[in-house]
Amino acid sequence: KLSFYFQSRSKEQWTYTIIPETPIEYYWSNSLGFGISYGFSGDIPTTAFTEIRYQFFTKNDASLPYANNLVIRLGVEHIMHNDVLLRYGFGLIPSAIKLTQPSVLVSLGLGFDVQSVRFDIGCNLQHRSLTPENFYWSIDEEKVYQTFGDIVLSASKSF
Repeated sequence: KLSFYFQSRSKEQWTYTIIPETPIEYYWSNSLGFGISYGFSGDIPTTAFTEIRYQFFTKNDASLPYANNLVIRLGVEHIMHNDVLLRYGFGLIPSAIKLTQPSVLVSLGLGFDVQSVRFDIGCNLQHRSLTPENFYWSIDEEKVYQTFGDIVLSASKSF
């Protein structure tokens, strides 16, 4: 299966709370994406997929801290014998902020059907290191490690 998408977003302006009365214009990114998935038959049917997404900003001014970037994700989905979908994946997620290291992404999830409702449970864990030039204020550390994650629960109904 091949997939392609385009997503467009608008500009937002807000006031940064740490530096009072300093308006910051944040330009949302646009993105183009391309994905490929292939299903393997066997005792445990498996689908392997990859996604490549290019994010770019509508206003690319050298004074702005934003950088265009390329996101790469790989994943696998197994259909277990009890019809539970087991998913796991990996990715390299560059930061949209210049000079910030990319995040390494690890994801894990399950999907299952109850009659015509599909339930999905997943989690993403990302990790990256930051250096003093990534902060607006001075820090004493040579590196700061950042780890963060998401837990996603969804239900969808098919007709």
